[in-house]
Amino acid sequence: MISRKNRSRSYSTLLLLLPLAIIVASCGSSQASLPPPIATTTASTIEITSPSQTSETVAASQKVTAKWVINSNVLKVLSKYQKIFSYITTQGVIEVTPIGSTPLVGEGIIPAVKFASSKRLVQAISSGLIPTWAKAVVYDPEAWSLTPLPEQENPVTASDAASVAVRGAGLIYVVTPALDLTKVLAPGTPFDGQSLVALNLYGNLAKSADVMVVQSQSLEGDPTKFKALLSQSSKQANTTNSNIDLLGGLSTNLHGTTATISELTSSFSSGTGYVNGFWFNVPGYSVECPTCTQPNFPLAESFYDSVLS
Repeated sequence: MISRKNRSRSYSTLLLLLPLAIIVASCGSSQASLPPPIATTTASTIEITSPSQTSETVAASQKVTAKWVINSNVLKVLSKYQKIFSYITTQGVIEVTPIGSTPLVGEGIIPAVKFASSKRLVQAISSGLIPTWAKAVVYDPEAWSLTPLPEQENPVTASDAASVAVRGAGLIYVVTPALDLTKVLAPGTPFDGQSLVALNLYGNLAKSADVMVVQSQSLEGDPTKFKALLSQSSKQANTTNSNIDLLGGLSTNLHGTTATISELTSSFSSGTGYVNGFWFNVPGYSVECPTCTQPNFPLAESFYDSVLS
């Protein structure tokens, strides 16, 4: 982490960045009081490089073996079920927590903050606005208003810049490219990830990442396409970065349609041979999922019960 001695001069920047970081982190309700956050070792200086810096000059990677990425509001609900929570934390989980909230504390939990903009991510780190409890930072580029168009058009360049800043701060770097980047990078082609594979997007992004999530969740209803994307992206990513912790995506809600337990468990089983784990999404209504309603926590519980049975 970077020194906080200049925090006072960054108050105006905080007012600009904090609302967006909270929006993109996850949708969730207020939680009961929790144990104090994890403190991290701080560094006295950090060098922020320009977006033109290539991945070859990025700081050395960290070996991460987390098998789950779960939003904080979801993990807090699942923590009520001892068997499920023990399974998740034993395997390792990156907990995506909004700035201004408090993450869970415990063995196997890696608290993280998320940004949809590389530029804002770099600004937050250079201004000392990353919470001291954060162990990882997630960059989530998607074809939406939260990711600037230049970053959508050049996601590898944007990711490299984010990686330099995150790793320079001694944190774990996680990149989670969405399949809808297809409409910017390969207009007119299906959103099944094949165009992104053809562009070697996953291989190029893996070069500068510690963890990468292939957002395969929209393909849950098509086992063939789901498996094909994870097998191909896995080959690309591991070719360019043998230390990458590669995860797929699962979701209880697919563009406003509730997933079935069969879709979730089948996708989990078919993808497990190609990825180390999954970002398990339990979305509720938000700017990220305007067609969602309430988070489907019963389905999430049923999924883990099935996995553990």
